[in-house]
Amino acid sequence: MNDRLLVELEKLLAEIPKSVPVFVFGGFAVDGHHGSLTREHSDVDLLCWRRDVDAVREAMKRAGHDTELFSHPQDSELVYKFNTKDTDKTFGCQIIDEAPDGQFQISFWHFSKQLYPLDYIDPLYAELSGVSFPVVSLDFTRLLKDQEISFYNELKEEYPEKFARREEKYKNCLHDIKILSGGEVKVI
Repeated sequence: MNDRLLVELEKLLAEIPKSVPVFVFGGFAVDGHHGSLTREHSDVDLLCWRRDVDAVREAMKRAGHDTELFSHPQDSELVYKFNTKDTDKTFGCQIIDEAPDGQFQISFWHFSKQLYPLDYIDPLYAELSGVSFPVVSLDFTRLLKDQEISFYNELKEEYPEKFARREEKYKNCLHDIKILSGGEVKVI
């Protein structure tokens, strides 16, 4: 799966105009910062600016992927992400907004409109299996993984049936946190 996803990412990046920044976050960012693939991934997580949503969606279409937009569950007026419609959900893209004081704003399903410093998305590049791609900072990667594990721990306590449907994602998040903390892992 990783090889297919990296090929799809390379294809997509070739379709996105150079003037349109996108950033990989999530599991591939963890492995990118680590310098090698450490687990199987089910998708590629991206960030893009709201002003660039149409350009990124058009690039995805040229790369062979139709997309669908999603409104935030706590604010139906807020379109906060789009995913590819393919069976495997190859790409998920969170939409970021400019904010005052050198910050940007992002929403995820479990929280909305969080502010972070712009230097979290300074252009850094990682390479896996010969594919180079832009990644978010290591600090932002760690912070997002910490927030994700907190969300899963709360979900496990409050809604065990919902957690059960996300247990594999929880295990991947624990793995990623181990990588980010310098723990020993088997490189695949």
